Amino acid sequence: MDTREELRASSTLDLFDYIKWKDEDPEVAKMAFEEFCMKFHEVAYKKALYYCFKYKMPDTAADLIVQCAFNKVWSCNSYEHSKSKAKSVDSGVKIWLGSIIYSQTMEYVGKDICYQPDEESDLSLMYSIEDVVSHREEYSKQNLLDGLLIVDKALSSLSEKHKVIYLTTIVYRVNRKNVPSTINQRLQSELNLSEGSIRKYRKDATDTIKAYLEDYGKN
Repeated sequence: MDTREELRASSTLDLFDYIKWKDEDPEVAKMAFEEFCMKFHEVAYKKALYYCFKYKMPDTAADLIVQCAFNKVWSCNSYEHSKSKAKSVDSGVKIWLGSIIYSQTMEYVGKDICYQPDEESDLSLMYSIEDVVSHREEYSKQNLLDGLLIVDKALSSLSEKHKVIYLTTIVYRVNRKNVPSTINQRLQSELNLSEGSIRKYRKDATDTIKAYLEDYGKN
């Protein structure tokens, strides 16, 4: 049985678990998400059509609303069956998905647009400390630059790939547990490294920074 067939035979909860593998195995995560969308597309579309009729919107809006709802599932993946009153997982997911369809319909009614994963669709890698400064406008540029100059010196003993991976990580890990899967894929593609190598480079850079800061603090 190949991966696609295995995913097709998986339970909905297992699909949710696989979708969370965005960093560990983005290909499997994507396939699991596709299977989830196919499994629940009909119920999502019917619910979107119902709201289109109710709020006097064209039927064509239903396609966009469904897409937005699934975008939300991909980004958030927050279903917890323990909080559902439904007996079966699939019934609970249908209710949960229906609430997302409703919220995205309300977004569309008010703005003529609903959830789009813009944050992850237009991301770039950080090749220099100047790139980091330009992406962190909420901080004092001078204070940020002073701190990054120390980081730059610490990374000077490592390769350019170490530097790109570390700087990119500190930008996109802010307020996140993990770096967006889109960024990890881009790192692999542009630096010609495997996912395991990315993790190794990231760890090496982090350990080097930590050791440098410890020595820096002693002086």
